[in-house]
Amino acid sequence: MFFANENAIQANNLKLETATNLKHYNFYMSDAAIWLQQQKVANAIFQYRKAKELFPEKFAVNYKLTQVLLSSCALDSLYCEDARESVIRLKDKFPDREEVLRLVAFL
Repeated sequence: MFFANENAIQANNLKLETATNLKHYNFYMSDAAIWLQQQKVANAIFQYRKAKELFPEKFAVNYKLTQVLLSSCALDSLYCEDARESVIRLKDKFPDREEVLRLVAFL
């Protein structure tokens, strides 16, 4: 009985941690979009990277971060190596996504 209760506690803690991480992820994603609207690219990249730390497998954050890195490289010649690496990782993780194939064309 003790182990069942322990497992229930651990499962509940995991749910709470995931919910907290999701709340922070949503904040970082929203904040990054606001920074982009203000043309503060470095701040947006920082926030997207924070979101990616929480959920590294989520397509949305990987895609948005890659878009911003590519744009910064094309417009200002900044983050070019990061952009290239990000496109390659995105292509490896999501090879069948049409959006990814469009980003690959920028390399």
